[in-house]
Formats: sequence, C-alpha cells, structure tokens
Amino acid sequence: MIVLIWGPQSQGAYQPMVAAGNIEIGGLVLSNYDIVLVVIATAVAALPLVAEIHPLWRLLTTVISTARRRPPSESMSPLVTA
Repeated sequence: MIVLIWGPQSQGAYQPMVAAGNIEIGGLVLSNYDIVLVVIATAVAALPLVAEIHPLWRLLTTVISTARRRPPSESMSPLVTA
C-alpha cells in the first residue's frame, strides 16, 4: 500500500518543501509548504468552532444527547418485544 501511495523510489522529507517553492515577504524567505501547513492546521483547529455554530451540527448533537437520555426500552423499535 505504501508503494502505491508514495511510489517505489525513496524520497527525502525535504523534497515537498523544495517542490512548493518559496515566497519573500519583507526580506524574510518563507517556504510555501510551511505556509500551507499553517493554513491547514488553522482550519483544523477552527473546525470545532465553526461546527458548533452550524445548524446541522446543533441538530446532530441534540438528537444524540436526546437518544442518550432515553431508557433503552423507549429507543427500541416497536416491532421488537422484550
């Protein structure tokens, strides 16, 4: 599986950084690869905050918390008899 994803040739970890190139901001040279990693990490960190505000997330958490509070007999199907 690893060969299918990464290929048969070994590559150093620096190669994605070199392939992405660099950008110069005010005399400071930054790697585009590092900038992308920071953006991805920020998006992943903000995901729970955004999900908490989104109406579908609120609906899902309400349904789950309601199902947890019910006794097992109420949450079973009417066709199932105990």
